[in-house]
Amino acid sequence: MTMQTPHTIRNEGTNYYSKSKNGEKSSE
Repeated sequence: MTMQTPHTIRNEGTNYYSKSKNGEKSSE
């Protein structure tokens, strides 16, 4: 579940960035 498709990695990266930016002020 790590070497799937480049689309998955891109989606995961965007989700992580979005969650980090959105949860940065909420969590921290």
